[in-house]
Amino acid sequence: MATWLLAAGLALQWGLPAHELAPQEAVLSLPPEIAREYEERVLDQAGSAHHTVRETTDFLFDEAGMALSYRNLETLTVAEAFQRGEANCLSATMAFLVLAEQAGLNARAQRVEQALVWDRREDTVFWVEHVNAGVLAAGRRYTVDFEMDLIGGKSNPQVISRTRLIAHYYNNRAAELLAEDNLLSAYIAARHALSLDEGFSAAWNNLAIVERRLGRMEAAEASLM
Repeated sequence: MATWLLAAGLALQWGLPAHELAPQEAVLSLPPEIAREYEERVLDQAGSAHHTVRETTDFLFDEAGMALSYRNLETLTVAEAFQRGEANCLSATMAFLVLAEQAGLNARAQRVEQALVWDRREDTVFWVEHVNAGVLAAGRRYTVDFEMDLIGGKSNPQVISRTRLIAHYYNNRAAELLAEDNLLSAYIAARHALSLDEGFSAAWNNLAIVERRLGRMEAAEASLM
């Protein structure tokens, strides 16, 4: 509620339009019909942990499952990805983790060190932190990674919390809204990411860019300190 009150206040103060952001509880919410389909097509088919990991990944993109197409565009919630039939790397990773949780797999989001993801949209170039999924099953470790434009290695992954994963969603949205020159919504998205993880440096960087574009140079410098 505080985020939406902030949006209304800033919209009046700055005279800028705001794009409504998904509430925190909706980011990883799995539509019931998808949960039922996954139960029937994957979980009801007895198999090894290796089989479940493979089938869960396939379920995301198969016509009989979520039927997603990979699109390096807007970061969507899990429900939005299903509705639109598309997902970027982070959205696909979130969807996999939600399904893996339903399957009882020991799966965690991972931030990958020394991995760069570059994305150019019009006159803006982004450098974002890369997230994939790690699974420990039957004594074996699996990495599930959907990124198509990765530069660098995928070694040294660091497990991140569910809260930090959601913060990544809002930080991605901040960068995307910034590219659309929707400064108010980008500001709110970055602030939301930081409310979940105050130590999220990428979100501080995005916030500083927004502040600079708004002409708030002192605030921009403070965000980088």
